[in-house]
Amino acid sequence: MRPQTTTTTPEAKPGKTRARGHAHRHREGDENGQRHDQKIRESEPRQHSAEVVPDQIRADRSADESRSGANDHPCRKHRGLAYRGACERDSKGGIDRDGERDAGEAQRRPADAQRGTAPARELGQLIVADKSFGRADPDQRDDRKEDERDAHGEDHRARRLLRQTEVPESEPSPPAPEPGHKYPELPDTKSLGAWRDAAAHCQACDLWKNATQTVFGEGRRTAKVVFVGEQPGDKEDIAGKPFVGPAGRVLDEALEAAGIDRDTVYVTNAVKHFKWRPAGKRRLHEKPNRSEIAACRLWLDAEIGILKPQVVVCLGATAAQALIAPSFKVTQQRGKLIPSPLAPHVMATVHPSSILRAPDDAAREREMKLFVADLKAVAKVVRGIESG
Repeated sequence: MRPQTTTTTPEAKPGKTRARGHAHRHREGDENGQRHDQKIRESEPRQHSAEVVPDQIRADRSADESRSGANDHPCRKHRGLAYRGACERDSKGGIDRDGERDAGEAQRRPADAQRGTAPARELGQLIVADKSFGRADPDQRDDRKEDERDAHGEDHRARRLLRQTEVPESEPSPPAPEPGHKYPELPDTKSLGAWRDAAAHCQACDLWKNATQTVFGEGRRTAKVVFVGEQPGDKEDIAGKPFVGPAGRVLDEALEAAGIDRDTVYVTNAVKHFKWRPAGKRRLHEKPNRSEIAACRLWLDAEIGILKPQVVVCLGATAAQALIAPSFKVTQQRGKLIPSPLAPHVMATVHPSSILRAPDDAAREREMKLFVADLKAVAKVVRGIESG
């Protein structure tokens, strides 16, 4: 047997030796391999400078792979041999892989085409909210170059495509009673009196429990203009008629100043019961919620459907958001005609009660002038209808 030699290493403790065995030989092999790899790296020229962009690197790599030697990699050779062997076995067994692949692609094409065209149809049905409501879009520059990106780092061409489509406004809630409630028996006739009698027994929400009575709309059957407020107040709840309290007096004065006869219009509210909270001996107004507005929508739709007015005027945010759009801003769009299926002409303005809440006389006078100006625009539309 060959005697083993011993060596003393710097790491070994003094006086102790370690046999030169397999571990030492492995370490020498690792060190030799590292030196060999280092020489190879130093001898290889640098392919790309720091300034080369990724697209150029990909192009150079594809060019290098196209030259001979790119397919000499062992992994690629193994994959090529395996593929050729599979093809030979399929040909011996009578299996046509290419035919199966073509058939699968033919089946996928109609589905892919359908998935590709569906978004285009959906985009064509959208509505541009910014364009409809006049909000300024800081990205509506059309003088950008085709490859220029906007401040958000996005391609402006994609943003331009979005502006050309229309963003759908969320639809208001359809008429529906609150859970655990129901509508009374509804009439089959197109008579305001019959629908008024049916609404008197409405229990579609909890508001009827604390209200004195249902306050239905009032006015001529031939009225061309319908004014829609929020809900009846304390005076209206007692009298059973809309706009007979302080806000009603403000509306009467504004109508007279605008040249509109109150007897020729129809006035109603989006909610037919008075919602309030006690404050001592007083009953203070509370804003109705969405489910209460949706429950009363049945009666408002019946009024508009029977009257078929030429002009619908929403008084206040509650009526405008219930009839036009939930995101409608009265302060931004007041006095302007809004396209709507409700009537040929739809407009929104403030509620008369907001004028009463002005902080001082000067503010009330200013708000009253603006309110009258909005109603004069309504009177102008009515005159155009009558003259046409």
